[in-house]
Amino acid sequence: MYKETEKYKEYLTTYQNFTEIVAGAMCKSVDPKIIAKASLAHIKQIKEPINIQAAAFAVAGKTVTFPEVDMWNDTSDDYAKKMVDSGNWEQIVPELGEDFYPLLQDHDILTWAYSSDGTEACNDKPGMNGGNTMPGFLIKASDGYPTLNWAMCSYIPSGVFPLSEVLTNQEHYGSGLKARLIYIHRWVGNEDT
Repeated sequence: MYKETEKYKEYLTTYQNFTEIVAGAMCKSVDPKIIAKASLAHIKQIKEPINIQAAAFAVAGKTVTFPEVDMWNDTSDDYAKKMVDSGNWEQIVPELGEDFYPLLQDHDILTWAYSSDGTEACNDKPGMNGGNTMPGFLIKASDGYPTLNWAMCSYIPSGVFPLSEVLTNQEHYGSGLKARLIYIHRWVGNEDT
């Protein structure tokens, strides 16, 4: 079970408007049957990542558009290509082991892949069919890099965490899998599109 850090507690107040987007939510792609000893009674709703991203941008005062996603067939790689092809999103792909923090800006969408050793990228499976990736919303590219993250298991709550915690929470409190940041997407489209 997740143990609240001081930064997490601080973010509960500082970023309350972002936390409310995901409070009590779990990612729609989670299959409750695969969660050991799952108790999902506390989960109020299951949300789709794109709806959460759009809501986060709205809280940040931005209106953005996303390409249509087919969660049963699109892998994270497929969807990343759709984002770039839309002309509204810039894509940055950090190299394995690269210090990605200098690459980050406020309101980036981050995608990480989970694997046993933390070196793998997208496993070529759709999100609703065995995919190993998860997105988050970087609220601020400083002060611990507060990142809006929603639960993919019942052991770690949805909320705003320092990015370093987002990338290690599954390893420490969940499945034991390690995360690797594989995509940074940045809005470059017009606000009114």
